[in-house]
Amino acid sequence: MYSDLLHIKETAYGGRGLFATTSIPKNAFIYTCSSPYASVIYRVFRKEVCGHCFSYAFDSNRNAWNIRRDGAGVWFCSIGCRDAWQDGDGLLGKMHAAVDRLARSLKGEAKESCSRKKITSKKDLDAAWAASTFDLEPLTQLELDTVRFLASVIMVRYTGGGEWADFIQLQDNELEYIRGRPQDLDSQIRVYAFLRKAAQAVPDFYAYVTVDTVRAILGRDQGNAFGLYDMSTSGDSEMLGFAMYIKASYFNHDCSPNVRKQREGRSMHFYAVRDIEAGEELCISYIDASDPVEKRREELARDCIWGLSHKVTLEVMRIVLAIGLFAIRVELPRNYMARHAKGLLMVVPTMAFGWVTVACVLWVLFHDFNFVSCLAIAACLTPTDPIYPIICAAIVGGQFALKHVPVRLRHMLSAEAAANKMSLP
Repeated sequence: MYSDLLHIKETAYGGRGLFATTSIPKNAFIYTCSSPYASVIYRVFRKEVCGHCFSYAFDSNRNAWNIRRDGAGVWFCSIGCRDAWQDGDGLLGKMHAAVDRLARSLKGEAKESCSRKKITSKKDLDAAWAASTFDLEPLTQLELDTVRFLASVIMVRYTGGGEWADFIQLQDNELEYIRGRPQDLDSQIRVYAFLRKAAQAVPDFYAYVTVDTVRAILGRDQGNAFGLYDMSTSGDSEMLGFAMYIKASYFNHDCSPNVRKQREGRSMHFYAVRDIEAGEELCISYIDASDPVEKRREELARDCIWGLSHKVTLEVMRIVLAIGLFAIRVELPRNYMARHAKGLLMVVPTMAFGWVTVACVLWVLFHDFNFVSCLAIAACLTPTDPIYPIICAAIVGGQFALKHVPVRLRHMLSAEAAANKMSLP
């Protein structure tokens, strides 16, 4: 349940986001996630970071924590944290121990992911998983950390201590992620095979380790997880692991965020960076805003698999289109639109006919695309494209057009381009 200050709704650029229900003053507290749905501490830091409250030993002038859960490979800053971390049956500790034992038993180096045939549809993904033999192989440290994260999520579902239904409602980025990184599919399959084998040592847990469950988790991990950083205020912060805060996942990214996040132990708090108006979307930064522009672009290009649309780019596009329309209005003779209204009205059915025709051709040629996808592609190949007025300007403007294109034709093309754009929803 969110506070009275915010609510979820569809965004103008696709997907869902959080919006202010009322005006929020600068520095005001907005929302708190009291604890993550699931989390993992990177293996390299697990002696230095408390497995429950995420306290970093170096922040307390210590080299490591010395309280641990026997055999589980998890360290804690206090006995209280250790006891809070352990579930009633101790299954999560048993799973961590089973993962470590299996990792030690496998000899050899972890294989690099091979280049795969490009994945273009869910059907391709389903076929790849169905064809896998799930051979047990050594894993990289990152893959082992992923195994532990999967175990954490599945354990919460098993114990009924979290909202699995809310987790499933998060955006599934599996197809988008694998489309961009098809080689990572091999890694995901290896991770599942390893987790399945390790879970055999914990029979009560084993039944929950299925392909569908693991795919559902991995698809929502990408683009929804939060990095766990040390709390140091000087120098670069170290990423110690990552966690899933379900409610907080609806905060979208903006390069000029109006909300900042602040972690305190297991809790994640959100505050207003500036005055926020009612109805305004609440956004955080997914990257370090102090980094150079080039580095920020690189990080967003690498990690942007959740349909992120840059708002500045959208606004610039609107301005460019508006300028193009104003230019057409200035160039056309007075009352041109009124005198040629009948011809311009024919633009709408002609445009619709061309759009649907091209979409049908694409639908016949490309069986993996549904008709909605074909309509979207056809909009870029026919005069329905929103940037058509700008393309038209290249034809009707310049010295070549003045010399070789008749005035009547230039006016007709310009008016049609403007009518085209204005007829779009």
